[in-house]
Amino acid sequence: MKKITFSIFALLVVAFNYSFSQESKSAGPKHENHFKDKTVESDDLKITFENIFAMREFCKMKMVLENKTSDFLVFRMDETTFQFAHGEHKAKDKEFLIKPHSKITKTLGVDGDTRYHEDNFAIKFDGIYRAPTKGESFTAENFRLPPAAQEFSTGPFKVKINGWKKESHSSFAEFKVTYTGKDIGIIDSYKLMVAIQDGREFPPVSGETTALLPGDSEKFVAKFDISTKIIDMQFETLNIIWKDTFRESKKTKVNLDAVNFELDPGKTAAQNK
Repeated sequence: MKKITFSIFALLVVAFNYSFSQESKSAGPKHENHFKDKTVESDDLKITFENIFAMREFCKMKMVLENKTSDFLVFRMDETTFQFAHGEHKAKDKEFLIKPHSKITKTLGVDGDTRYHEDNFAIKFDGIYRAPTKGESFTAENFRLPPAAQEFSTGPFKVKINGWKKESHSSFAEFKVTYTGKDIGIIDSYKLMVAIQDGREFPPVSGETTALLPGDSEKFVAKFDISTKIIDMQFETLNIIWKDTFRESKKTKVNLDAVNFELDPGKTAAQNK
């Protein structure tokens, strides 16, 4: 009797799923297919997919990406492929960076067709790369304050001073850096130092490590506080020593298996009431 009851129950489940699938495929243009949340993880990153749904004209989801490494991660949207039963479609958005040991939230989606309303699909990630914070360093001549020039270049970096000010105990200079290379530009503003005329060097008040994609620009401020017991900076010629401030990093591909997404009948029914 138990076997018969179980068999009947199994047949009912299969019939329900088939009926739901058929209803989903024949649904109107406003019908939404919702999918089960999913998390994938590797040694380099963790990706959580949420609010995944598809209509006839698009498919999209929220991604929470966590960089588990001490390096930068590069995510190229246009190298991300949605795989449906009818064929493949590329995402169209631009690339972005994920800082070391940080999280970022992005929307991933695809459109441009009318056949995205399917019960399952997969995504292939061919555009995830790792860019080490260490890289080839480019030296530059010391930059004098007051400035003798408004801009300079070193390797694939163009640097322009936007403004500066010298006071007795505190001085600063703001720079705009443009990366003209083809890989990843790294700016370590905490690496630079300021030298006074007797040769002593002093670090900046603060700094950070920033990565630039090809063609990107970034501003940073080099601020120095030196006691007037040592020197009066207002009347001193200062020299910024760049050291390893400007570096270029070569990116390497991060391998990640294709991710499969399954229809969630409960979510789908609730969202289409």
